[in-house]
Amino acid sequence: MTKKELVLLAIIVLTVIMTNSCGEHRYPASLITADSLCEDDPDSALSLLSEIGKDSTQMQEADLMYWRLLRIKASDKAYIPFTSDSAAIAVMHYYEDGGDRALLPTAYYYAGRASADIGDAPQALDYYQKALDVIKYNRYKRLEGLIHANMGYLYMFQELYQPAMEAHRRCLEVSLRDNDTFSAYHACGDIATIYIKLDSIDLAMNYEKKSLEYAKELKDERLINNRQVQIARCMATAEKYQDAIDLLRTIPDNMSATNISAKHCLKAIIFAKTNQPDSAYKEFMWVKHNGTIYAKQDCYGWLSDYYNSKNISDSSIIYAARYKDLTDSINQTNAVEQVARMNAMYNYQLREKENLHLKNVTQAQSYLIIIITLITISVIGFSIVLFLYSRQRKKKYELKIEKYQNIINDYKNNQEKEILKIKTINDYDIVKYIHNTLINPDGPNRMSNKHWEQLSDAVNEVYPNFNSRLNDLCRMNQFTTRICHLIKIGVSPKDMAILTNHSTSAITSVRKRLYEKAFNKKGTPSDWDEIVRAID
Repeated sequence: MTKKELVLLAIIVLTVIMTNSCGEHRYPASLITADSLCEDDPDSALSLLSEIGKDSTQMQEADLMYWRLLRIKASDKAYIPFTSDSAAIAVMHYYEDGGDRALLPTAYYYAGRASADIGDAPQALDYYQKALDVIKYNRYKRLEGLIHANMGYLYMFQELYQPAMEAHRRCLEVSLRDNDTFSAYHACGDIATIYIKLDSIDLAMNYEKKSLEYAKELKDERLINNRQVQIARCMATAEKYQDAIDLLRTIPDNMSATNISAKHCLKAIIFAKTNQPDSAYKEFMWVKHNGTIYAKQDCYGWLSDYYNSKNISDSSIIYAARYKDLTDSINQTNAVEQVARMNAMYNYQLREKENLHLKNVTQAQSYLIIIITLITISVIGFSIVLFLYSRQRKKKYELKIEKYQNIINDYKNNQEKEILKIKTINDYDIVKYIHNTLINPDGPNRMSNKHWEQLSDAVNEVYPNFNSRLNDLCRMNQFTTRICHLIKIGVSPKDMAILTNHSTSAITSVRKRLYEKAFNKKGTPSDWDEIVRAID
C-alpha cells in the first residue's frame, strides 16, 4: 500500500470515528417508553423505572442520568412533592457539564420545581429562567409554556402581579402557538385571577369567558364547571347577584373539591347580601361540614352574626370564637417569611440575571452574603417594629387603666353628686317603667325598641355623651350598649337577663368580655360595672 493510500485510509477511519462520537446517544427503548408514560400515566412510569433501576449498576452513564431525570419527572407528574432538591441539582449539573444538551432544559425545569417545593422561590425562578435561555437553542420546546406558567405562579404567590401577568401572557402565547388548548384554558384562568387581585373585574370576566370557551372545546365537564364558578364569582363581585345565583344553580358538583366549596360559599354569601338568611343558612351549613378553611372562615363569621340576631347568644359566642381562631391561624402565615422572600426575590433574581453566563464563585458568594445580610436586617427590623408596637400597645393600655382608675376614684369621692344624678334619672318615666315591669311579675317583661331609645335618651341627658364615652372604651354594639344603660340605672344582672331575653350567664359573660376588650386584660363583670357607673 502506497503512502498516499495510507493517508487516505487514515482520513476515512478518523471520519468514521468522529461521526460516531458526535452522533446522538441512543437511549434504551425501555427508558423512551417510561418517558412517554410520564405525562399521562406517571404511576406506571414510576413502576417501569423501578424495574429498570434494578440493573442500574450495568447502565452507561448517559442512560443512568436519563433514568434519574425520568424518576424525578415521573414523581413530579404523580404529584409527589419534593422534600429535597439534591437529586434534581445533581442531575442538572451533569447536563450542564457535558451531558445530552437536549435534556438540559428539562433538567433546569425540574431543578426549579424542586426548589419551589422546598420553599426557595428565588432559586426556582433562576432555574426556570436558565431553562428558557437554553430552550431557545433546543429543538424541544414543549416545556416553554409550562415554565412560564410556573414562573407566573411563583410571582403571584409573592403578590408581584406585573411579572406574574407577563409570565402568564407569555404562557398563553406559547399555548396558542402550539395549539395547546388545555394550557390556554389554564393561562386564561390565571390571567383572570390576577385581574381580580387588581380589582379589574371586567377584564377578569373577559378572560374567564375565554377560558370557558377553551373548556368547551375540550368537552371537559369538570373544567367547564370549574370555570363557571369563577365567572359567577366575578358577577358577584360586580354586584350582579341574581345573574351569579342563576348561573350557580346550573352548575353540578362535578368539579374539584376547592371549587365545590367555592360554589356553596359564594351562594351563601350572595344570599346573605341579598337578605335571604334561610337560604344563606342552608348553604353555610354545607360549608361548615365540607368547605375549605377559607370558606369556613366566612361561614363561622356569618353564623355568629346570625345566631346573635336570633338572640341565641351561646351559639353566637361559639361561632365567634371559631371565627377568631380560624382567622388567627390564617393570618399567621409567613409574616416574617414574607419580608425575607420579598427581599430575596428582588436582590437574588437581579444578581443572577446579570450573571447568567458567569460562574465566578467568589462573586456569587459575595452576593449571597449581601442577600443574607438584607434578609437578616429585614427580619431584625421587622422584629424591632413588632417589639415597639407591642410595647406601645402595652403602654397605651396601662395609661387607659390609670385614666379610668382615676375616674373611679373621683366617682367614689363625689357620691353626693352621684346620688343627685341617680335621683334625677329615677324620675324619668322610662326608668320608672322598667322598675315597675321588674316588680310586677304579671306585666310585660320585655322592652320594645321605643323603650330602649327612651332609656338611651334619658341616660345621655343625665350623663352627657355617655354613649360616646362608652365607645371610647371599646367598640360597642346595640346589645352591649343596652346592657351598659341598664348597669347605669342600677338594674341587677338577673333582671338584665329578663329585660334582654338572655340567660344570666350570657349577661355575665358579656360584661367580663367587655372589660377584657377595653383593657386587654382579664377582669370580672363587677370590674366592668364599676367603670360604667363611674362614667359621668
